[in-house]
Amino acid sequence: MKKRLLLFYILITMGISNCKEKQTLTIAGSETMNAMMRYLGSEYQNTNSDILVKVEGGGSEQGIDLLRKGVIDIAVSSRDLTQSETDDLRKTGNLDKVRIAYDGVAIVVNRNHFLGKIHLTQISDIFSGTIKNWKELGGPDQPIQIVARNEKSGTLDYFENHILRQKDLGAVAYEKKSKAKHFL
Repeated sequence: MKKRLLLFYILITMGISNCKEKQTLTIAGSETMNAMMRYLGSEYQNTNSDILVKVEGGGSEQGIDLLRKGVIDIAVSSRDLTQSETDDLRKTGNLDKVRIAYDGVAIVVNRNHFLGKIHLTQISDIFSGTIKNWKELGGPDQPIQIVARNEKSGTLDYFENHILRQKDLGAVAYEKKSKAKHFL
């Protein structure tokens, strides 16, 4: 009888300990990183059975905003933090930056398109609204339709800062770096 009671006690104890509520780890932010974060979250959850990992997208800015408000545990961003974001997160103690990957932006032109290729300055002029019609680039008289990511996207932020404002990538940047080397 004592053995049965002991076995019953062990089984009940195991059942209760397995019923405890899982801790939730909530991650949100970059759509670019979303698939990778879902995979990593799933793998982490597989090795940590007491953790439930929830991964949401929404864009880098949204993830950072949610972390600033304390709504999530981890923000994933495909852009650097602004100084005010860094300052806010330091105040709350929620800042521990870890680089987990690099991503890139590619501008692809269909080989059947009349341009065949496009220069960085032309892309900048199109996306800034300076060039609005394909005829301005030697093509048909058709308006250019711009398609962009949501305004909270880190990729869009990168594109705006480097392609539209700084024009520091591509052949122009290469030429500047090459000339600078000659003066060193």
